[in-house]
Amino acid sequence: MPSYHEVMSTDLSALVTAADAWDALAGGLSATQDTYRSEVYDITLGPAWVGESADAARRLFGATLQEYATFCAQAEGVAVLLRDAHAQLVPLRSAVEAAAREAVAAGMAVSGQGRCRLDFGRLPEAQRTAALHDPGLPAVEQSWTDHIARAVEAVTTADTAFAAAVKGATATAGPAGT
Repeated sequence: MPSYHEVMSTDLSALVTAADAWDALAGGLSATQDTYRSEVYDITLGPAWVGESADAARRLFGATLQEYATFCAQAEGVAVLLRDAHAQLVPLRSAVEAAAREAVAAGMAVSGQGRCRLDFGRLPEAQRTAALHDPGLPAVEQSWTDHIARAVEAVTTADTAFAAAVKGATATAGPAGT
């Protein structure tokens, strides 16, 4: 669960950079798959190699070709997920920033943890004294803190969903599909 500070300080452009790296990986896997097909798998298709050994090799080499295709698709899928995460998290972080600006505009100071307290330094002396004795002040401060926390929670929800999606997209079956 990202904190207010993490939401405000995380460089979300790293998601695009990572997506570019995954796209490059997919391109490399695709090129390797093409080379494997032409240099290894296709040997089993020609007239120079026939019989049971050629059939067995064709099955095994074909499975390897399929693995390349699967890994390439996974890499492309992760790149899409990372770009989608960026596209959704940027406006959600903007909503957190807007909530903090609204709190400041209402006279609050916002801590690095997203907690709001009345900014007494911005008040004239008479209002400072009155605010110090206002029994409703803690509730007002808490309501602004909660406003920011709801915006952070939206980021957390999206972040959790993307983490699960990336984990699912990169899960591979073990031996015998386990």
